[in-house]
Amino acid sequence: MRTGLGQASPRASTLYIGEPSSFKKIRTGTKTLSPGFIITAGFFPVNQREGSIEKGDKNRGFYRKMPASAAVVLQQHLEFFFVAQADALFQHFPVLPGKNGCVKIGDILRRLGFHRRIDGDFSLIIPHHILIQGLFHRLYLHLLALMGDGLEGGSLFGMGRNEGGHPHGQGDRDQTPQDKKTAFGSGHRDSTFPVCLLLIFSMNGGLYTKVLDFFPNLCYNVSRLLYLGQGTNAPAHSSQSERYPGRPQGPSPTPRRKENGSLDKQLTPNEGAPQENQRKKRKKRKKRRLFGMRPIPFVLLSTVLIAITTVAICGMAFALYVNKYINPTIDINLDDFRLNFTSFVTYIDSEGNEQVLEELHGSENRIWADMDEISPQLQQAFVAIEDNRFYEHGGVDWKRSIGAALNYIVPFRDHFGGGSTITQQLIKNITGDDETSVKRKITEIMRALELEDKYEKDDILEFYLNTIYLGQNAYGVKAAAQTYFGKEPSQLTLVECAAIAGITKNPYKYDPVRFPEFNKERRDLVLEQMYKYGYISKAEMEEARAQELVLYEPTEEEEDEEVWSYFVDEVFTSVVEDLMEKKGYSQTVARQMVYTGGLRIVSTIDPGIQAKMDAVFQNEDNLPGVLGKDGTMPQCAMVIMDQHTGEVKALYGGRGEKEGNLVLNRATRTTRSPGSSIKPVSVYAPALEMGLITPASVLDDVPQDFSIKSSGWPKNSTNGGVWQGRMTVKKAIEVSNNTIPVDLIQQMGADASFDFATEKLGLPLEEGRTVTDKKGNTRTVSDKGLAPLALGGLTDGVSVLDMTAAYAAFGNYGYYNEPKVYTKVYDSQGNVILDNTGETVEAMSQKTADYMLDLLVNVVTGPQGTGARAKIQGIETAGKTGTTDDDYDRWFVGMTPYYTAAVWFGYDTPQVVKGVKSNPALAIWKNVMEDVHADLPNAEFDRKTAMKTVYVCADSGLKPTEYCSSDIRGSRVISARVAAEDVPTASCDMHVAAQIDSQTGQLANDYCPVADVKTVGMLRVDRSFPVSGVRVSDGGYVLPGSDSSGYPAASGADSPNHTCALHNAENDGNAPVEPDPNDPNDPNNPADPNDPNNPTDPDDPNNPTDPDDPDPDGGGETTPDPEEPPDPDDNQDPGTTVTPSSP
Repeated sequence: MRTGLGQASPRASTLYIGEPSSFKKIRTGTKTLSPGFIITAGFFPVNQREGSIEKGDKNRGFYRKMPASAAVVLQQHLEFFFVAQADALFQHFPVLPGKNGCVKIGDILRRLGFHRRIDGDFSLIIPHHILIQGLFHRLYLHLLALMGDGLEGGSLFGMGRNEGGHPHGQGDRDQTPQDKKTAFGSGHRDSTFPVCLLLIFSMNGGLYTKVLDFFPNLCYNVSRLLYLGQGTNAPAHSSQSERYPGRPQGPSPTPRRKENGSLDKQLTPNEGAPQENQRKKRKKRKKRRLFGMRPIPFVLLSTVLIAITTVAICGMAFALYVNKYINPTIDINLDDFRLNFTSFVTYIDSEGNEQVLEELHGSENRIWADMDEISPQLQQAFVAIEDNRFYEHGGVDWKRSIGAALNYIVPFRDHFGGGSTITQQLIKNITGDDETSVKRKITEIMRALELEDKYEKDDILEFYLNTIYLGQNAYGVKAAAQTYFGKEPSQLTLVECAAIAGITKNPYKYDPVRFPEFNKERRDLVLEQMYKYGYISKAEMEEARAQELVLYEPTEEEEDEEVWSYFVDEVFTSVVEDLMEKKGYSQTVARQMVYTGGLRIVSTIDPGIQAKMDAVFQNEDNLPGVLGKDGTMPQCAMVIMDQHTGEVKALYGGRGEKEGNLVLNRATRTTRSPGSSIKPVSVYAPALEMGLITPASVLDDVPQDFSIKSSGWPKNSTNGGVWQGRMTVKKAIEVSNNTIPVDLIQQMGADASFDFATEKLGLPLEEGRTVTDKKGNTRTVSDKGLAPLALGGLTDGVSVLDMTAAYAAFGNYGYYNEPKVYTKVYDSQGNVILDNTGETVEAMSQKTADYMLDLLVNVVTGPQGTGARAKIQGIETAGKTGTTDDDYDRWFVGMTPYYTAAVWFGYDTPQVVKGVKSNPALAIWKNVMEDVHADLPNAEFDRKTAMKTVYVCADSGLKPTEYCSSDIRGSRVISARVAAEDVPTASCDMHVAAQIDSQTGQLANDYCPVADVKTVGMLRVDRSFPVSGVRVSDGGYVLPGSDSSGYPAASGADSPNHTCALHNAENDGNAPVEPDPNDPNDPNNPADPNDPNNPTDPDDPNNPTDPDDPDPDGGGETTPDPEEPPDPDDNQDPGTTVTPSSP
């Protein structure tokens, strides 16, 4: 007995059904089948004895070795799958002999031109098998019915039954070899059978595109495939009665008519006509029908199926897109906006009680108008012109939206209007999202539908009328009524209502003040729409059109506005920004909520500290400076922060008294280059954290680059621009050295420095962007470079608040707190709607923080410290000055054990600071902070790292040797405080022994008197430059020949590293001394000492010889001057050494 194309084993006839979780990836040969793709469908020759698929034709690459019973697997993200029995599915296909007698689907596909490669394999997609929903299942069964004698439903979707009621394959064991040979063609040697056909439909979106790409041709090709399978060469079933129970055997009998036209008895095809004619008629009938249908209905049905399937797939793709990318929710409560409650800014006093600081009411307070305060005609005017079906749709007017889209593509009506409803416009007003994109529009539509579900129409209209922008800085109809007509919204006339409603489309163009003629056109259209939709009569329309619009002219007497402090300004602005960011509100809605929502905002201010800061900044005597080139005085700003919490305690944003609300706040809302004050943040702290340096480390203060400037870059602002040479890190930050920070940035890399300053300490540096000048030239600007990070010349700069927060981490054990001016915001019901407690980030280790404190304290206490004037009596103080290269900005950022504070001083329009003798930022800082700490107990910084005091060489930073102590300049041994693990163990390798002529102080030569030659320590430093003439202060103490290449540092002819020129062959200090004929003690002297003519008589008044002069002729020996003792007035600390040329 034959079934399909051949004998089917029990495993071949099994239908594999299961959940995705029960499958796993399987490997076919050396290739893993990837879920999400359509796997090759085909027939595989099977060796039944071994139970596996043979590898087959290696050259064609069609066969893969895999278990005979395996149905390919799915992962959990696959939702629909099934495996169809190939013997049932392809029972209508003609037998195509292949290798080993196997029928290959690939051959059929190539003949039809329908094949596609995915991962190198042939793939077949049959739409009947896409069981996405029950609809497709029903369509499939319907198609089977139309096909007539076709596939069994059970063979695809359940356990099918073969002849005799057995599961497929169970009743075929008596199949003869001849049957097998007939099924598979001649040449068949082994028992083979088709294994399976697999289709995977992935719901993760990956496969949608693949299916959609060639789906229009899908049904046609499959239909053609099945149709050709109905041809005469299709294998016949052994018995239709057995295959399809209930049907008559053999061909269907055909009725024959009598001569009078009545039906005669049933005739078989062999009766009444030659057999050949019968075959021709059957062929003609076949050509006129497709699967039992006429061609036209079949094409229509196919088209409908294609359309339905395409729409379904597109719908599912759209649903997936919406689910993944669209957020339809919007966190908003309309009740929060109609309260007309005053909001309050509070603070926590010293006893922990909450006190009111400020009431937030001003010119924009109480601008909300309830619906009963708005003229009905004003409501109707907006509805008529903006959304005439407002009370009918559910948030989206589909008819109007489609019409607007078509009108946009093919204009067919003027003044059609947009497709957005009032609800959609409200969503846009709430979120402030004006992006032109499909995503934005879909989000807007879904949010509009959600809003309509939550609120009544009047609520939505009320909110819309109170938030829409109507020109002249008027938000909402109440503000507009007062601005244009000096009235309340309930008092407006019909023409005034139409005038305001007409502004909405284009607030600038239809502004009745700027363009009254355009507003006239628009309000006439509004009146026409109101008449059209029955809100007014024709007479009312004509009357209003004829009326002249009278605008309101405000008087000069305006109510004085209560001026907030700079701190309250920042609280207001910060809360508005956070409502926009965290709640998704537009700026207009967020401001409205703060003004009228009855919010309670808990600020971080300390009123006592703020009062002391105000007193300094509002007194012009404390603020130096002269008029700049633009006729303005220099400005200044300050922030004081508790470094342990990140809470801002006081701030001031400008010079003198504040004159208005929400004016420019230079403490938080402007950015300027910080100059050298950035070095602790971007250079020394990251270098310490990376282990590149300790406070005792020594680097070379020499120029780092000669391409930027031929004479060497960078220059130092101290010591007349002369480079100092070997210098400790402690000294470098004390004197605000420029070259050593550049050297450290080169060692650690600009990326590491940039990341530390931005990610660890919160500075908003520019990573890189392209800018275009007025001439159209473009260039890339970035703060990720040597000059910005080492010297502080930034692209955009940083704010005073940014610098305060960054330095605060040094006094907070290495932890960075995000700065904050408020902690929480409560709504009118007492619920927390914003929590701004902020984040604490471990920016650096405790050891690095303690090292930075020591270094910054030395800036204030060191003998050459640039911040010496910041010292507060009894309070340990640390800090760093900052001046930009162009002298446009002056900074001081300092800290005490209690607070961290920063001050900036400069002009709003960048220009050279004039009229000041010293750093004015430092002076302002001292005035404020000294007063703030006046009543506080004496205190020192709390350091957690155990430090050791050690002695090191000032030129190497290593353990000193005898030559460090005997340096020609004096001892170079200094003390330093370092952690135990950073104590140096290696000895100094910079100092070496040198022979000096004590008479000249220069390197001794062979002619120098041996008695005058002494051994001292001098430097051996490999230091050279590409140009000559580079002056380095310690260059004269470096032995010649130390430089491996290039030019050595310039030094004068009298420098110690030059060889003595006094002694030479003619003046050999070691030559024998000739006897003095006048020496009375010389036994060989013939002169008689009693001879009155003896000129050497010391008692002779005519003796010209000075008894105290050992050499009256100047050729005798002299006694060298003793070494100059140290200056007792020098209060230099033990950790520093000043070179002779140091100031």
